[in-house]
Amino acid sequence: MDQSNLLKITFLSLVLIASMLFTAGCATTPAGNISSLSDADELNTIQVFYKLDPRLTTGLSMGERWVSPPTYAIVVADGVPYTIEARVEILDRNGQPLFAVPEWIVEHPEMVTVAPTQANEFKITIQRDGQSTLRVTTPDATKTLSVKAIYQNHALLVEVSQTDG
Repeated sequence: MDQSNLLKITFLSLVLIASMLFTAGCATTPAGNISSLSDADELNTIQVFYKLDPRLTTGLSMGERWVSPPTYAIVVADGVPYTIEARVEILDRNGQPLFAVPEWIVEHPEMVTVAPTQANEFKITIQRDGQSTLRVTTPDATKTLSVKAIYQNHALLVEVSQTDG
C-alpha cells in the first residue's frame, strides 16, 4: 500500500472517530421518527437533520443515521462539489409534526445550492469554498443555517451551524 492510500485511510478513520464522538451527544432520530421538541415562545419549530455520510457508518451496523447538532462538521477529502443530505421537520409547540413545505433562501447561490429530493428532504450542495447563509422559512418559523467551507491541508472542511430566526 503506498503512502498516499495509507494517508487517506488514516484520515477517513480519524474523521469517522471524530464524527462518532461529536454526534454522540447530539439529537438523533432514525429515519421517519420525530423527536419531541417544545418551544412555548414560537408557534412552530423548524428542526434540520443531516444524514451522516454513509462512508462513516458502512460496516458498523448503524444503518441510516440522521443527526441535528448545533454545528454539523465534516472533512471532505474528495473536494467540491460536496452534497449534504438534509431533512426538515416542522413541529408545532407541542412537538407534533406539521406538514409544510419550507422555502429556502440562499444568500450566495454560486457557493451553495439547495434542491428538494423528497417531501421534506433536500440536498445542500457546496460548490466552492467560502461562506453563505441559508434561511429555511415557513409562515410561522425560520431557521438560519450558516455554511462555511474552507480548504485546509488538501481537504475541504465544511461546517453548517443552525440557529433559530
